[in-house]
Amino acid sequence: INNKTFFSKEKFLSDNAIKNIHSELELWKPKFNTNDIHPTRTFNGWYHSMAMAKSNTVYDIITSDFILDVCRKYFEKNFRLKSHRVYSIYSGASMPWHSDNKNGGKKHDYKGLIFIFYLKDVYKGQFQAIKDSEKFSEKFPSPKIDKKLIEREYSNQIVNFKLPAGSLIVYNDKTIHRAKPYFDPFWYRTSLFIKIDQNMENSEKIILNPSFIKNIDEEKKMFLGFGRKNDAPHEPVVSG
Repeated sequence: INNKTFFSKEKFLSDNAIKNIHSELELWKPKFNTNDIHPTRTFNGWYHSMAMAKSNTVYDIITSDFILDVCRKYFEKNFRLKSHRVYSIYSGASMPWHSDNKNGGKKHDYKGLIFIFYLKDVYKGQFQAIKDSEKFSEKFPSPKIDKKLIEREYSNQIVNFKLPAGSLIVYNDKTIHRAKPYFDPFWYRTSLFIKIDQNMENSEKIILNPSFIKNIDEEKKMFLGFGRKNDAPHEPVVSG
């Protein structure tokens, strides 16, 4: 990630793990008007931003030795889970080119990492990233960047991640990226998104099912934000 902007590996998650996530979160079959934790329906898809309250598998992935070890080596000091969500984006949705080094719509300059796990085969509507963009994205004042500028200046640096279900992508949160627009009313992309950075002061609200927690040490408490502020708005802030 330090040298090449991003890392990817095919079929990092097992088929059984993917099946468990779909089953545990009942994707996408929310029981409306029941006293439970549900996804948010938006104009372009579904977002389950409290998946660790419903899915033991998601909790195990987010707190896995793999993710924590990557963060220890990348950040070299304290780091905190900022947000997570399982989401589906529908056909016709248009995501702007953007970077994820932001809080409340404003860019920050501390280190951050994004982990994306594909929960379906993705051969259209794929994640796209601009190689080496973490080195120059700071020159853009807004996290969102006009697609015409990208096409004119950086089209030869766009990398497409067409990968099978279970594949992993990890990237620096300053990387300029998007999901490629597509049109197919009978298909949608589903992924698990995890954001981690060095800002220890705040995060989106994290709700946990305590039965998932088999062991907890001080590092993991800090990672999950125990005893710390967590009132940042969930994405998407406006459902449409």
